[in-house]
Amino acid sequence: MENRDYIKSLIYQQNISQDISSCYLYFEALIRSNLLKLKSILPEQFEIFYAIKANPHKEIISFLNHFGCGADVASYGELETVIREGTDPGKISFAGPGKTDEDIKAAVRNNICSLSVESPEEIEKINDIAGQLRKKQNVAIRVNPQKNFSGYGMKMGGYPSPFGIDEDKCPYALKKISESEHLEFTGFHAHVGSQILDADAIGSVFRYLLEYALAVQNQYHFEIQYINFGGGFGIPYYEKQKPLDLKRLQDILKELTDTDEFLKNFPKTRFIIEPGRFLVADAGVYLSKILYIKESRGKKFIVIEGGMHHNLSAFGHLGQVIRRNYHIDVLRFDGQVKETTSDTFDIVGSLCTPLDKLAEHIELTDDVRIGDYICVYNSGAYGYTASPLFFLNHPLPKVNVIKWKKDQDVI
Repeated sequence: MENRDYIKSLIYQQNISQDISSCYLYFEALIRSNLLKLKSILPEQFEIFYAIKANPHKEIISFLNHFGCGADVASYGELETVIREGTDPGKISFAGPGKTDEDIKAAVRNNICSLSVESPEEIEKINDIAGQLRKKQNVAIRVNPQKNFSGYGMKMGGYPSPFGIDEDKCPYALKKISESEHLEFTGFHAHVGSQILDADAIGSVFRYLLEYALAVQNQYHFEIQYINFGGGFGIPYYEKQKPLDLKRLQDILKELTDTDEFLKNFPKTRFIIEPGRFLVADAGVYLSKILYIKESRGKKFIVIEGGMHHNLSAFGHLGQVIRRNYHIDVLRFDGQVKETTSDTFDIVGSLCTPLDKLAEHIELTDDVRIGDYICVYNSGAYGYTASPLFFLNHPLPKVNVIKWKKDQDVI
């Protein structure tokens, strides 16, 4: 795992009180590093809208605003949060298959960049609401491609799906939008999956959407103002997974965009990507204190104060088909030196269910004591807010954002 020792050093710089049973730490230095890496490989025409579903902490949103990021939202609550934290409405996209009247009203009132339409009925609803508010709303069609793309950890397009409008039905959607008095067609959106570690898989979606948008532009004489490629950029959670090859992705994007023909076809088009996990996942850790160490029929267990109600994804219950162990360390904050040893444990939470298992048959190379903390890396995305926090009414974990300092730049 990259930056493991560096992250550990950042954790030890914090004043972790022994009174804290469980907590999340998010490091702005790592978020900034991820953002700058991504920006460095993107063509200059591309903009980054942070997918706040990954981690909607207000300080993270505000921090990314500082670097010019927009926001991808999927609810009235998320929209309200990013507006409150100062995100430019002209840099906000809104997608989701079940937008309510309140969602749409909030989007229209705030003059957001684009609403992604995902059904003919939704087109009618947005037009009606925009008319009631005496506004004209920019909309993009979220395309569910005919093609089935490979390389995605969780697929959301290329098959029968609640997300978007099937490619063969998009001409009807275009006609419907063009006949709608209060809608302005701006372009297309596609998000066909998440947790992608294959640069060529990402590139195939970019190529598809550019070709599709150009074909529509030529056939219907629309000027495509907006192409949103979605997100889905992954990170390596488990042993033997390799990180996304950013250099390969840079080469693919250069091949697609660094031509006179591209500039001629899309002279004023805004190109959007919507990363979430990629920016924040490895910038967060989850810490939970060890309550007990026990043995049952030859197997050793570590019982922590937290559990899957704090970090559902790390416990294997957020879309994982095969349960695997996250990267984990044992940390000690009482000043006592840890001895090097080796032993194998199952690590479980405090809930009364066998589902509450963090790690199985994991080898720990430090001596383990009650009062030490289990540190779960890659916990900055789909952790706190994606978990059943109130299950069994246990205490909530503390959450702290560690501010970026110039001397914390990641090399």
